[in-house]
Amino acid sequence: MKNVTVTEKAEEIQVAMQKAVHEAIMMHRFLGNPIAVSIDGKVVVAPVDEIIELQRKSDQEKQNKQNQNSPNAN
Repeated sequence: MKNVTVTEKAEEIQVAMQKAVHEAIMMHRFLGNPIAVSIDGKVVVAPVDEIIELQRKSDQEKQNKQNQNSPNAN
């Protein structure tokens, strides 16, 4: 049995969660259902035509946070 570190397991879990969220968002888009999201700490119901833009914004915010927390950040 392979020894797996906590960090490796956490990364596997994070990837699985991101995949599940992506699939759920795509299903909502396919069915035309809105999704509830948190923006600036407030719950917002996003119509299907706004889902992609909200996802891009969320992804960009996550990337910005990761860049700020990276050891190479200025």
